[in-house]
Amino acid sequence: MKKLLIILPLALLALLAAFLLLDFRLLKGQTSQISTVAASQSDDFRASRDLSPAVTGLYVEGNGDEAHLLAAYVKSLLQNQPAIGRVTDINTPSDQMDIPVVYIELVPVKYIWTPVYATAEYQLIISYASN
Repeated sequence: MKKLLIILPLALLALLAAFLLLDFRLLKGQTSQISTVAASQSDDFRASRDLSPAVTGLYVEGNGDEAHLLAAYVKSLLQNQPAIGRVTDINTPSDQMDIPVVYIELVPVKYIWTPVYATAEYQLIISYASN
């Protein structure tokens, strides 16, 4: 019993010293970007290049709150921009659309959460089709 009375305060003191002296971080972020740009145009290009659309569709594919938050954020950034016009959400994209569409696919690459450590890594695939 006497050993426990000596060991317990020493263990608590060592734990307190570890929290005060070691570098524990509650939040750490890192962002990296790798992009590839590709463009194509069909022979049937009837619209003028200077004609901005009145409405642009936005479709974010992904599961969970992350996709909904990303869609709301992108919509707020693009809303009423001269080259974009009014942004409207699209429930299901198709091959034949009457309006330009911004398509974003949110792919979780790595997602770990524990009470003491959390990390998330996503891949975004973004494409735009004007006709």
